[in-house]
Amino acid sequence: MKLASPIKTSSNFTVNAPLGGVDSNTMKFWGVWAAALTPVLIMFSLVLDIAPFMHIDEFMTIDLGRVILQPDTTWSIAWMLERNQAAFVFFYVGPVLQELAYQSIGEYGPRISGILGAVAAATAMVGWQHTRGTSGYASLVLGLIFLLDPIFVQAYTIGRVDGWAMAACLTACWCLESINKEDEIAAVRHKLILAGGATALAFFIWPSAIFLLPLVLFQLFTVIKRAKTIKPRRKVHQNNAVFLFIIGGSIASAALLIPIAPKLLDLLGNVIDGVIINSRTGTANYTLLDSQRITTGIKHLLQVLKFTPVLVTMALIGAFRGREWGLIAAGAVATLLMIATVVYSHRIQYLLPYFIVMTSGLIKRETGSNLTSKIKLSGVLALASLLVWSAGLSLIARSIIAFEGKRELNRGQIYATAQEMIGVGEYAVYSFPYEFYYAGRSLGWKMYKPYLAVGVDPLLHHEVLQRMLKKVDFAIMPLPRLTPELEEQIQKAGMYEKGVYQVYEASLSGSDNRVTNKTRLQTFFFIPRQPYGPYKLYEKIKLTKMAN
Repeated sequence: MKLASPIKTSSNFTVNAPLGGVDSNTMKFWGVWAAALTPVLIMFSLVLDIAPFMHIDEFMTIDLGRVILQPDTTWSIAWMLERNQAAFVFFYVGPVLQELAYQSIGEYGPRISGILGAVAAATAMVGWQHTRGTSGYASLVLGLIFLLDPIFVQAYTIGRVDGWAMAACLTACWCLESINKEDEIAAVRHKLILAGGATALAFFIWPSAIFLLPLVLFQLFTVIKRAKTIKPRRKVHQNNAVFLFIIGGSIASAALLIPIAPKLLDLLGNVIDGVIINSRTGTANYTLLDSQRITTGIKHLLQVLKFTPVLVTMALIGAFRGREWGLIAAGAVATLLMIATVVYSHRIQYLLPYFIVMTSGLIKRETGSNLTSKIKLSGVLALASLLVWSAGLSLIARSIIAFEGKRELNRGQIYATAQEMIGVGEYAVYSFPYEFYYAGRSLGWKMYKPYLAVGVDPLLHHEVLQRMLKKVDFAIMPLPRLTPELEEQIQKAGMYEKGVYQVYEASLSGSDNRVTNKTRLQTFFFIPRQPYGPYKLYEKIKLTKMAN
């Protein structure tokens, strides 16, 4: 099997191995990358405690990890009502990582982990792109563009683990691309097995990694396609290449299943229900090819992509200029798969690696000598505009908005409110607002929320609400969402109003709620004005009687 030649370049940096050889050029290359990351990490750390506000996804991921570590727990904010038990997931690596980050570092641990996962993904993207034939500086800039893309920033700053899943997939691509004609047969086999293992690991970190599977397969078949016999002793048949990739994935999957195997067998139905919940919307008439749902999904896709229009435009130009038909097909498959399941911003981010690779077609150094100076300049300007757009929104605008709302975003207010409302004790609490999760755990609460499909509002499904309220001593409800009908349902569950609790001294005026570009960014980055409260607390009547 003749494999890709090592990269030979007259550019500033050279990387010839999957993880880079330890030579002066490689050290210089990664030193520049580390230097570029430093101000980015400093900027994110300055607003880590306030931006974004305490988000549902952060707590859901942590709690899924807590359940893995404590499978016999009697409470969860991902409670399976039909089975009367906490949701148990096979993709445990990411959630357990976040729970351990919380236990070891504290409430900011999961956000730090999320940011580090994004850095790992961007680093893998840099290495992969440089190995694919993109010049040193261009690879570094593409990595920064990826790391600072507003859609990606929105996700990893709330403590999601998508960055770690992407890092595994992109490492697999990097490893495959690094296969070269100088490799001995054993080295080729090891890289194929390693790539398969990294791909499998991604699925155990977070299942949305499936949207990057077409990209990994594109890279695998790109390597196979360019393979030609050079020396019999180095020949690997294309069928063997696929087989070795699958072997790597199978070995990694088997090893990763071992820690949860006993519980996985006992809770198989639970796991299957969880997969179904995460792969569809909550509409009762859900069908795979429902035209209205597909249309809605496409609209939402476009609404989210408007926050990174320059990247999308440059990606399409780069893909067609580079004639990356396989890459275009892979991106189309991922998009169709997304539309066929559930479209929302935290899944749309999985299209970003496709866009970055497509954009590299504007500045691939292998074709650089054949390009006119005018076309070369257009590629440089394209990268510059992308970096300015991403950094301007994700570093500058986001930080300004966060600092302006620092007092309103202070999470200490939530702890004070939780203490005032319920206080310390092993109380069963239905907390519709997720922001009480950290405070509740520190106070000893057992918190419940139903684990439902995207689009299902438990406050609008009275049967779900009634079954949930039967399990709890207290219920915290968002005052703006309460209606006479909903209050009647709460009272039917044997609960009475204990009081209304305000977080802020004064509410926003009508003029503060005007829609502007600033408010759009506040909403997009989850840094709104006054995100917390007011709340209405309900207590089960039996507690009062016992106290008397």
